Amino acid sequence: MKQSQDVLIIRTHGEGNHNITEEVTEWVERQGIAEGLLTLFIQHISASLVVRETADRDDLHAFFRRLEGDDEFEVRNPPYIRNVHLALPVRAGRLALGARQGLYVFEHRETPHTRNIVLHLIGR
Repeated sequence: MKQSQDVLIIRTHGEGNHNITEEVTEWVERQGIAEGLLTLFIQHISASLVVRETADRDDLHAFFRRLEGDDEFEVRNPPYIRNVHLALPVRAGRLALGARQGLYVFEHRETPHTRNIVLHLIGR
């Protein structure tokens, strides 16, 4: 069993989705692990990690703004419940993403931020 760990530093441009698929894919391929599990953890509560369709043009921020403006939603789902963790399989030394799937940092803040994503890959 082999393990690799690193921190990926991403500079966002403010609110929106920031594609990190290429950076993560390249890192995984350099590790020399053929079969395993990649864990990603973003060390921030005002940003999320998401897997989404690369061709999807839906505005996730508009959706969440509508939900967070709903008083009942706010009571059930405080604004700081975010997806800070992803686990993805690695097969044949590559991320096992679907043909049109990508990894994104979903920045919730309007201003640019530097985001740290801990990458941990374990496998053989």
